[in-house]
Amino acid sequence: MRANDLIEKITGTYGELNPAIPCSMAASALIICCAKTGVSGTKKEKESTKFSGWFLFDLGMAVQNLCLRAHELGLGTVIVRLMDHDACKGMVELPDEYEVVVSIPVGKPAVKGSGNAARKSLGSFVHRDAFGTPFFR
Repeated sequence: MRANDLIEKITGTYGELNPAIPCSMAASALIICCAKTGVSGTKKEKESTKFSGWFLFDLGMAVQNLCLRAHELGLGTVIVRLMDHDACKGMVELPDEYEVVVSIPVGKPAVKGSGNAARKSLGSFVHRDAFGTPFFR
């Protein structure tokens, strides 16, 4: 199967109204980000913390770094989560103990960003000592 055919098939697993469809179809590559379950956040196959699903946290950090590096190289990316994960898993022949989490189309950006995205002030989400106590006074 040609790479473009696989990109088209995987893009077909996206939700019908997913705005990432055009950029995925135009991408030079589609990275399927997967995680092995039952490892991160577990000890002797039991959850070791209050929260489960640590593989999502770990994969999130990897995905962020991947996207930042792509941007540094002048490439555009989009993180796609609205998809049929199980169908995609079958297409890439992933073993049972792994899950498809997101896909990332990578390619030349269609539009150059302004670099001036509006940012929240730190004071709107950083607190001192207790929630609701402004960090900056």
